[in-house]
Amino acid sequence: MNGRRCPSRFRLRRWANELREDPELTLADLADREGYRADALARWLPSVDYVHAEVTRQRQVDRLQPGIRVLEAGGQVSEAADASDMHAANFCRALRRHYGVTPTQIRHAWLTKRVSCLLRLGLEARTIARILDWSPQTVRRIATRDGWRFNGIRWVQAEAA
Repeated sequence: MNGRRCPSRFRLRRWANELREDPELTLADLADREGYRADALARWLPSVDYVHAEVTRQRQVDRLQPGIRVLEAGGQVSEAADASDMHAANFCRALRRHYGVTPTQIRHAWLTKRVSCLLRLGLEARTIARILDWSPQTVRRIATRDGWRFNGIRWVQAEAA
């Protein structure tokens, strides 16, 4: 199969569409099925606007989405990794590589947003702690970290300096 010529653009487009649509199909599998070498297909496919690295990267991003939703809902990293069908360490690494944030940063943003929303409603830290099933100390820590302060009567957003 070494000296075979480049297939028609029609066949290349069809193969590129197959690779985009079927996440289980690899470049090596397609090459074996069609009787070409994988490196040859990788060389020819860009002529029909198919770059395998971009498709692989997009598949990875799509795979991370369920895990991100779990983190945004307040779930643990291990639960998020399971939702993405990945090992926890690989999930963290992939998240950092593709989005530039860690799972902790996503969870922190969720916690801050949730506590701030409840404080804006005028609720006390004790009440928020009961609603979220956390300790009042955790609620106070998150609130102060997000720029809230207790003035003796209620929580107020600290003034920007």
